[in-house]
Amino acid sequence: MRKVSINKSPFYNFILSLIKPTVLITIWLVFIFLFTAPQILFLNVGDVSKETIISPRTALFVDRVKTEELKKKAEEIVLPVYSINPTITLNILTNMNTTLEFISQVRGQSINQEEKVTFIVEDTRVLSREEALYLLNLPEEAFKDFSLSCTQLLKQFLEEGIKEEKVNQIASLVINSPALAIYSPLEIDIASKLISYQVTEPNSLVDISATEQRKREARSSVADITGMVFRGEAILKEGEVVSPRHIDILEAVGLYRKNPFLYYNFVYFFPYVALLAFGYLKLFKQKQILGGNTLNDWIWISATFTVLLISYIYRGLPIEYHFSPILTIGILIGVATNFAGSVIFIFFSIGVFVLIFPLKGLEVIPLLVGFAPALIYMQKVRHRAEFILLSGITFTVLFLLYLPIKLYEGFNLITSLDYSFKLAVSCGAAFILVMILLPIFERYFKVLTPFRLLELADLDQFILKKLLLEAPGTYHHSQLVATLSEHAAGKIKANSLLCKVGGLYHDLGKINHPLFYNENQTGGQSIHQKISPSLSARVIISHPREGAVVGRKVKLPPQIIDIINSHHGTYLVPYFYQEASLKETYPKEETYRYPGPRPNSKENVIVMLADACEAAVRSLTEVSPTRIKESVESIVKERADDGQFTESAISFRELKLVQESLIDDLLTLYHSRIDYGKA
Repeated sequence: MRKVSINKSPFYNFILSLIKPTVLITIWLVFIFLFTAPQILFLNVGDVSKETIISPRTALFVDRVKTEELKKKAEEIVLPVYSINPTITLNILTNMNTTLEFISQVRGQSINQEEKVTFIVEDTRVLSREEALYLLNLPEEAFKDFSLSCTQLLKQFLEEGIKEEKVNQIASLVINSPALAIYSPLEIDIASKLISYQVTEPNSLVDISATEQRKREARSSVADITGMVFRGEAILKEGEVVSPRHIDILEAVGLYRKNPFLYYNFVYFFPYVALLAFGYLKLFKQKQILGGNTLNDWIWISATFTVLLISYIYRGLPIEYHFSPILTIGILIGVATNFAGSVIFIFFSIGVFVLIFPLKGLEVIPLLVGFAPALIYMQKVRHRAEFILLSGITFTVLFLLYLPIKLYEGFNLITSLDYSFKLAVSCGAAFILVMILLPIFERYFKVLTPFRLLELADLDQFILKKLLLEAPGTYHHSQLVATLSEHAAGKIKANSLLCKVGGLYHDLGKINHPLFYNENQTGGQSIHQKISPSLSARVIISHPREGAVVGRKVKLPPQIIDIINSHHGTYLVPYFYQEASLKETYPKEETYRYPGPRPNSKENVIVMLADACEAAVRSLTEVSPTRIKESVESIVKERADDGQFTESAISFRELKLVQESLIDDLLTLYHSRIDYGKA
């Protein structure tokens, strides 16, 4: 039955590309919680410990019981915050003014004295007849001064605030006030009665909101009571009753969780993983995380379970030792796959440790920053000994970052130095470990590292010596292609070392029939003049495939074999096709095309163009800057029009830069020379 091809949407393909890493993450987490995570205890205050529990690390812990006691004491000594109620204040002043105004009006009425006294006594309710009569007999100016003094004194009390406990003390406060010292005892007594009668409630009330804020500030001002537990110290002994302090210590060293099945950190962890996956696929412009290359898949999976195994072995050690295997495996992934893979693996692994260990932001951020210089410089490493330099860089950066952090967290200087030194040595040693493990890693996974490329670039390689002896013209051509490719790759930040080595080995297939190629012919009649164009084309287009066979025999890496196979793509052999057109009516174009595949990387494209351009310029009968430039531009355009670059990620801008680099280098190689004549 014929299969029906269905075109999937980009979104569908993007989601599909996350399936394998999702499965891998799931397996990872299961193993973490079953095997590699530290022993997690689910105890409650009051439980009896069934075993002696030893601290796996040195850590500071907060004694929450003692801290809470101090916070409560600080809260209790906070004084209430009072605020003056403007409505009550206004009502008291208004009532006082009304009373004094009434007395003033009675004084001016045309009635007998006894009636006036009665009116004042009944209205004020606190003055005696004698006191009322005294106010009636005061001169007008004296009465106004007395009224003003009473009003001002009451206003002063109200502005200062009259609290609940002061309400019953107003009379005595008036009597003892210096503001009334100029008045007679009777006048002072009258003023105290009038003022105290108006003040029936406090105008200074407790501000509940402000008071609570003061209490919160007092609580927050109390520093946490901390203690230190050392690695190897017994936290709980068998048969001991669990106290809140024990819970605090267990939580600080990562041996306690409130919920035995659900870690709330998952809420943050999975978006973190999604962000890393997005960065890898989009920002680093990777097609997929897993599934694009079986070798890379095995590298990722093996690295995953290696970290799990090492974490299990390191289970009883302090947390600072756990980052060494992460960095080691991350570097090996970066060397084996790409820089993006290394970054994502390390960030993901650190995220896992944040999930299962009580790491704080102050510990995690410097860890990521500390790894950054080494990871960036790692892309430029060309010699194994440079890993020692990377080790020193990582040690120095991490030590200088962590020392002040540990001091800030409350550790003493000796403990801070010890922790920072151990962490820095652990991570710095990862690069030394990589230098030792790299040869084994290269052999087991058959990956192409810069160090392996440098070994292949050595001209003492057996297969290169054989190429020199059996096809010297091809050997010389390959060296030129290697040089041209290396320079062009540098212009677009491609892998220049891979291009150089690919250029050296790209024509290995010509060893089988060296005389079929112009560069190896020393003169006389060409072999191609004796055979048909189709046979000539068959021999010519077979050399990439035969070169791949030779490459596999001498165990060249897959990337080099890929360059050998694709350095002509599916391009037409124009010379023999034209020859066939003269002898045949309709020659089949497929017969005269290379079988491919087309180049699928920038490096493959660069080697293809360097090979074609060097051969074309070398065959020019008249070498001049104009002819060289036209020849290179023509080759690039023809192969672009023929679709040879459609499967690679190279852009038009990068093609332009490669073209310019090839022109400059070929002009240098094939410039015209001055004829100095005979010596």
